[in-house]
Amino acid sequence: MMKKSVIIAVLLVFLVMGCDQFRTSKATKTGAFIGGTKGLDVGFAKDEPPAQVLDSGQQDFFITLVITNQGEFSIPNGGIIASLSGIAREALGLSNLNARSNFILDGSRKTATGTGAGGVEELQFGKATYKPDLPADFSLNLRADVCYDYETNAVATLCLRRNVLQRETTQEVCDVNTQAPNLENSGAPMQVQNLQARGVALNKIRVSFDVVNAGGGLVYSINTFSNFCGGNEDKKDNVLVGVTMPGSGARISCSRLNGNAGTVRLVDNIKTITCDIDTSGLQETTFEDLLRINLKYTYRGAVTVPIQIKDAASF
Repeated sequence: MMKKSVIIAVLLVFLVMGCDQFRTSKATKTGAFIGGTKGLDVGFAKDEPPAQVLDSGQQDFFITLVITNQGEFSIPNGGIIASLSGIAREALGLSNLNARSNFILDGSRKTATGTGAGGVEELQFGKATYKPDLPADFSLNLRADVCYDYETNAVATLCLRRNVLQRETTQEVCDVNTQAPNLENSGAPMQVQNLQARGVALNKIRVSFDVVNAGGGLVYSINTFSNFCGGNEDKKDNVLVGVTMPGSGARISCSRLNGNAGTVRLVDNIKTITCDIDTSGLQETTFEDLLRINLKYTYRGAVTVPIQIKDAASF
């Protein structure tokens, strides 16, 4: 009797282990994107500029930004603009305080074995020299504002059929009226959150979601900046939103958009959008289709570095 109890206990242990492994396997299923809320990471290159420079044109130095793409959108050639402030252009002897990228900056990506890191490039402002002759040392903060064009892709699987309110007596592949869509975002500072979907009429599914600035920087209309990363406050908080269902081609109409695409203005870094999906032209049986939400915008961040200007005459 004791031996039989031991065997049963061992079998139960293996059964529990098998169930745990099954649950773990489902939980670690690979998603569509790497995700995250970062776009570009920007910093000054080591010693460019140096922590201390001499006045009176006694020392040449370089000003260089190191730019790393930590999101999943690849920025095209010319899609990054950086502008210096905090010091007079004439004092530095620079012909221009603005620099524009002349490279493609690849985004991070999923691979067969894991993830591939985003691109890293340098943006240079050229050789500088502090020209004025100062009576004493003084310190300043050199600031670089960086503006870049970016995109976010968000996807979720929805259950559809022509008659949304019809109750089926047979097994269906999905349930139109009890949807809890699994929303996924590509890595980017602008995110789509709080997606909900429900049937509201015979041939209508209503979808709502939030467009959220989650990156800690400022967002502007796409292609806002051409030569200088600054100003254009009238285009601040604007995001171009597009909503499609590429599989079925179902018609979508959103209250704050021009049909299924248009520009919205965020309030306190968020905007809620509601869309109706017309199912009247779809098939009678249920099927799953991908809802795609695309965000296009220009994002802006800044980085500063302290510099001490030394009186060369005191050396």
